[in-house]
Amino acid sequence: MRAVVFTGSGGREVVAVMERPEVEPAGEEVLVAVRYAGLNPADLAQRAGSYPAPAGVPSDIPGIEVAGTVVACGPAATEHPPGTRVFGIVGGGGLAERVLVHQRHVTRVPEALDEQAAAAVPEVFVTAHDAICTQGKVGLGDVLVVNGANGGVGTAAVQIGLAAGARVIATVRSPELRERDDQMKTLVVGVELVEKDLLAAFEKHGVKRIAPLGEPFNHEYHQAMYEVENTGHPSGTVVELLQPGYVLHDRLLRPAMVVVAKDGTPGAHGRVDTTA
Repeated sequence: MRAVVFTGSGGREVVAVMERPEVEPAGEEVLVAVRYAGLNPADLAQRAGSYPAPAGVPSDIPGIEVAGTVVACGPAATEHPPGTRVFGIVGGGGLAERVLVHQRHVTRVPEALDEQAAAAVPEVFVTAHDAICTQGKVGLGDVLVVNGANGGVGTAAVQIGLAAGARVIATVRSPELRERDDQMKTLVVGVELVEKDLLAAFEKHGVKRIAPLGEPFNHEYHQAMYEVENTGHPSGTVVELLQPGYVLHDRLLRPAMVVVAKDGTPGAHGRVDTTA
């Protein structure tokens, strides 16, 4: 069978299409003829050499979410007979013509989805569902705030929240991201007003927002994600706010995630330790 293979660590130069031996299902495994496979940050990290494949899966074939048709079953696999359209998450090896997966790691593709759409579902929807339903137990009448609602997990979270009967408040980082997509524009309409109301309610109960753009870095209330050079600002100045923080009176609830100037004009605030 043909497969996308990483011949080493690096960039595009290590990506190749090669022949690999056919595989046979055992136990509760099913063999899926892959129609479409998703591409995820984990695949790119694996290509860069920083995300090794887990034990028991091909070490050089990426792909962790797939959609296709079951073509063979192990002797103990009874849930998805051959011919069943399935989609799900695999440990690796998804970017190949066929992949082995445990029968409980895939499920039937709904009639409303084709395989192309189904292949984009597992990773983001499983992540969002775990956070919202399994961990958060969000239900009817709850308020769910989704930050970064234009991303994969974010768009899944909005849909799951609405399906659970929650009131969903969705935010994106900038108006440009919202205006880029008509559906997203509709989704986050009124968010600015809602956010103002939310912050007003927070302040009423002693919760204040930390948004230190242009201020000196403060390790007690800020988390430096990385430093940038040649910003024209003194060293140690917050030059970008990635995510605001919050304090309850003097107690830190969440630090502000920031980008900090490394070198700048005279009057530097000093070097920031981003490893803390």
